Amino acid sequence: MNISKRTRRAPSGGQRDFSQQDIGAYDPHDPQLQNAPRNHNIFPGGFGTSDQSRNPPVEFTLPHLEDVLIKQHEPNDYVEPIYVASARYCKEYDRPQHEFIIIIVETEDLPKFRNFIILDRAVSSQGERIERELLPIISSSLYSPKVKNRFRVSYDGTLKNLVSHCKFSRYAVLETLQFQPKVFPFYEMVTISRTASEVERSHALWSDQCQWFTSSVWDSIRYFLPKAIHTQAPAKTDSNTRGRSGNFFRQRLDFQELNTIFGQVNRDIQLIRRDFIKFQKNQQDSGLPQEQERDRLLEELDALKEQKLRRATT
Repeated sequence: MNISKRTRRAPSGGQRDFSQQDIGAYDPHDPQLQNAPRNHNIFPGGFGTSDQSRNPPVEFTLPHLEDVLIKQHEPNDYVEPIYVASARYCKEYDRPQHEFIIIIVETEDLPKFRNFIILDRAVSSQGERIERELLPIISSSLYSPKVKNRFRVSYDGTLKNLVSHCKFSRYAVLETLQFQPKVFPFYEMVTISRTASEVERSHALWSDQCQWFTSSVWDSIRYFLPKAIHTQAPAKTDSNTRGRSGNFFRQRLDFQELNTIFGQVNRDIQLIRRDFIKFQKNQQDSGLPQEQERDRLLEELDALKEQKLRRATT
């Protein structure tokens, strides 16, 4: 599958900082949003209120958010109507040139909610930034810091406050993906990210790096949604190219890895979609308590995850 066929080049000078103006006018502080029904994990309490800049983003690990959106799903959680509208692949200008993805999610229903979510990998060890800068390519067999793959959800729907709390410096938007309305549910984005983070690495040197993780997720999304409109800014310098770390370069997954991720993601998502449909139908027909019905329908998903874990440890 050719994931590059819908790539567009940005106009000259296309590398620029991303702002809310890029996706149209939207006021997350509109008072009518404050008490409107929505999923409070993805659209927290800062919507519809005055300045909330002091409130940090809501942080989730990938498995935790997947559990929150799927395993702990309730009919009034409003999970299904949340879609990914677009995504931006970003890279800091300053060293260690951290790479991350900005995700823009929207709701299907009115009043419309829109929020910004950052996906990245952090090295959770003391002196993190020094280690990432000075030891970017040491083999994980010699140096294996703990890593945290995380989603950070803007508390008040503003990108500026989210970036500020994440302590990112100036950054460039290297690539963008634009999705058709109601095509890419956010819970599928979470599943893709989690699966990409768990795939067996064929390049051990990169297994702990934010560049490898972020590129893995990005290429997996493009592979899974080939009709998304992909725009790539011209790389003016090597340091502003996706996946560049020092004098080493690892920009793309190979197709064996992509096929592995795609196969697992496709199985997981088909099962999740089926369970959502069953849950909605059986809630109307069976009369079982919500908790009992949900647990019954998600047993297959749990079994599938256990099989994956056993394969990964053998």
